[in-house]
Amino acid sequence: PGACQLFLEARFENNQSFEQVELGDYEAADFHLNRANNLLDQGLEQEPDYAPALVAKANLVRRILTNQQGVDEFLARQQTQHYLDRALELDPNEASALGVQAETASRYEWRWQDATALFERALAASPELADLHTDYAYHLAKIGRSLEALDHARIGARLDPAIAWRRAAEPRIMIGLGWLEEAERIMTSLLRERTANFFFLQDLYLLQLQTRNTEGMRRYR
Repeated sequence: PGACQLFLEARFENNQSFEQVELGDYEAADFHLNRANNLLDQGLEQEPDYAPALVAKANLVRRILTNQQGVDEFLARQQTQHYLDRALELDPNEASALGVQAETASRYEWRWQDATALFERALAASPELADLHTDYAYHLAKIGRSLEALDHARIGARLDPAIAWRRAAEPRIMIGLGWLEEAERIMTSLLRERTANFFFLQDLYLLQLQTRNTEGMRRYR
């Protein structure tokens, strides 16, 4: 198959991996993650200068290092930085690469202004990327701009509703605002759609713990 087909198949396997994580089946998640990585390598052999694939490679290797080898995530990001550097060398406005840089600046380095600028630059280049909106939402909530964060959380979920952790962003931010009843209503609705989803069960349990609802804690334990 051609490089384009290989990249599409790698993306599908990566999404399958996320779905298995959400179900709590980490062995199956690793299986799909390794398949995605192998497909991506085959595609990059044919098209080594395709910037989006280089970003995908950085993200996949980071997940493999952290999930399977126990490497600290920040160190894993450093070990995969060369893929991002190459992607930005090929395309300085590669939005996914800018988004990873922004998330690293926000989550690990606490460079709030730099992170905000990188997120805004990435979103200006590719406003249709769900990952950017979700990661930007968490960043905005972290720096006290929670109402704006909700807007981006909702956009991210609308662009890619299949990924559970993306849909969990809105109620998580609501909890930070103290909107506990509305957050629980949304989480409960999401759990009805996917009764075995680990992310939603975990979030609901933690919410019951926060509100000292022992009956609720037993229900979601």
